[in-house]
Amino acid sequence: MPASQKRAKGSPTERADMQKWLHSRPVGGTGDGDPWFSVLVDDRHAFAGGLAGFVLVDISDVSDFHAPRVIRTLEGSNGAWGIRIVDDRLYIGSFNGILIYDISSRSDPVLLGRLLESEETLGLCLDGNQLITTVAQGVKALDISDLDAVKVLAFFKINGGCHAIRCTRGHIYTVRGGLCVLQLRPPARIP
Repeated sequence: MPASQKRAKGSPTERADMQKWLHSRPVGGTGDGDPWFSVLVDDRHAFAGGLAGFVLVDISDVSDFHAPRVIRTLEGSNGAWGIRIVDDRLYIGSFNGILIYDISSRSDPVLLGRLLESEETLGLCLDGNQLITTVAQGVKALDISDLDAVKVLAFFKINGGCHAIRCTRGHIYTVRGGLCVLQLRPPARIP
């Protein structure tokens, strides 16, 4: 494309395109571009996490885009990378390990426990009592059937670590220098 056809940042066309969008102000963060990494939405709530922490937002009525209502800011979730919800449990992978909340009352989440507190955890996958997470140096599989006695089922080292993770049909997919596919051997099971 010739340089004459490229749009400059902030050009009249680009500014006109921005006017086509309805948008809210950022909630929970500073609004100054601080990094936020994850979002998960259910029928009435949005869960969002980043360097500034983690917020639970009521989205049951978004008729006023300028004023989303923050229900709760969860403390201790610095660097919330991974977010998963299973039934009434919220799992947050963060720089402070994994935080597990009971969210049966969305307006009053209760911290049930912390796992791997000394590790930076990022992506998360869950299946029953198994939690698969990416950590600074690879992938860990945990048995979380008893939160007071969590067991590490397996660890797979990936030089330089990895962030994103998805689990499906018995396989774990993550990325670091390309796609890496893993499979836990029995008796461990994954979705």
